[in-house]
Amino acid sequence: MGFPDRVPNELWGEILGNVNEHDRPTFQKISLSCPAFLPVSRPFLFSAIRLTPYRIGNDGDLLLPPPAEVDRHLKRLEFWCSSKIAPLVRSCLIHPLDSYTGRDVSKWSSSTDTPNILLDSLFQRLDHFTGLQRLHASRIHFTQARVDMLSHLPKLFELHLSGCAVAPGEHIETSPHVLRIPNFSLCHDSKSDPADNYWFPLLQPDQLRVLRSDFALGRTTDTISSFPNVQTLEAIMHRQTPSQYSRALSNFPAVRILKLWGKGLHTDAVVPDAVAIFPVLEEYYGPHEALPLFLAATTLRRVQTKCARSEDLVTRIQGKHGRNIISFNVELKTLNVTIFNKIVEHLPQLTELLITCGVSNLDSMFTRVVYDARKVPKDAVVDGRFGDEVRMGFKPSTFFLKLADVPFLPPALERLAISWDCYNQESCFELSAYMVPDFSQMRDALVARCPGLNWLWLNGIYFRFEWRDSMPDGTVKEFTAKNFMDAYVQWGEIFYGWEVL
Repeated sequence: MGFPDRVPNELWGEILGNVNEHDRPTFQKISLSCPAFLPVSRPFLFSAIRLTPYRIGNDGDLLLPPPAEVDRHLKRLEFWCSSKIAPLVRSCLIHPLDSYTGRDVSKWSSSTDTPNILLDSLFQRLDHFTGLQRLHASRIHFTQARVDMLSHLPKLFELHLSGCAVAPGEHIETSPHVLRIPNFSLCHDSKSDPADNYWFPLLQPDQLRVLRSDFALGRTTDTISSFPNVQTLEAIMHRQTPSQYSRALSNFPAVRILKLWGKGLHTDAVVPDAVAIFPVLEEYYGPHEALPLFLAATTLRRVQTKCARSEDLVTRIQGKHGRNIISFNVELKTLNVTIFNKIVEHLPQLTELLITCGVSNLDSMFTRVVYDARKVPKDAVVDGRFGDEVRMGFKPSTFFLKLADVPFLPPALERLAISWDCYNQESCFELSAYMVPDFSQMRDALVARCPGLNWLWLNGIYFRFEWRDSMPDGTVKEFTAKNFMDAYVQWGEIFYGWEVL
């Protein structure tokens, strides 16, 4: 008995589950390496099918490859629909051929008779994929028959549609609640019309758990039914009034995670009571203008937002609300000790505070210029770049030197990250003088005030301090042009799991 035979197939399945699902060459090699691996690797090898049914021409015509290639695709589809392979398929991706793929498309041409021959062939056999769980379709036309086929897929739990439309001359019957799909995403293109949306009435309200839509909910209220079990909602908020969004969002009373994009609310509008909208909201990601809508929810624990003017952010979080938030992630254009004080005073229960201050011009980080390098303090660092002037008064240094002495810090604070990011560091050719704070002393002072503090990340463009309770001394690193981008990538990795706004 060989080694593969002594290990249960279930264990091999767990091991192969760590391989990237799109890495077909690896699964092919595994399946050919040993007879015992064939039944184990086959479910992974045939778990996903991808179809390119046509290419969209510049004038919108559907272009097909030469007839020989169409025949080859049809034969390949027959193989995938066979009784031994079809039940293994778990996901299906349908999208037109992109012009930048590098494939030779010179022989692709329009077909007035059968432009949808490949797409029709797939949908006619789609019910063979009895284990299909995820279907992603991009820029395809739907007919009544294709919509009906979706309703006959017993295992389908995720449907993602991007830039899809109704086929010319077709009409989709909005038969209520025919799609029992827990996870639904809808993205439109510039030619889509939210008023003609027919997907929401097709969804089974009790089944839906996750809804993503880039249609502004405030403009599609009439087409949205009540979805009492949606827990994750992603949508557009584009200059609507609170009353418009209150009507739309009230259709989702069970939302726990809310993600909004767009330009937010009218800033001069009156904000209603958030508790009536989302009584169990736990996480909010979106524009700062909408924060007053949701801060009153006593269940809200986690917030991520961005704001061009720090004063606007403070205005929206001040007051009695927000006292239960434990994690706050914000991107600002300016940051000083006064703004920091107001943020932590209004959010006293924080255990995690992550602040990014993005600047486009490094000159804005200095307050004055001297012409004589001998006037630079002895404990300052000069970056050594070419120039006759020396810029001083580096704002991140000033901030970090005062950080440990701010009037208030959340006593339960465990994670603190403050980072200045300069998107054009090489724009200035003058010498820069900056102070590197005594981060070890600062860490000790912060831990004394916040005993639970176990992680610090303080990035001042020219220097960075990182400390965890597992590395008691911490590390201080001065940045140069060479390692600036490395540090920027590391900062992005810190926020893995947070949404990109």
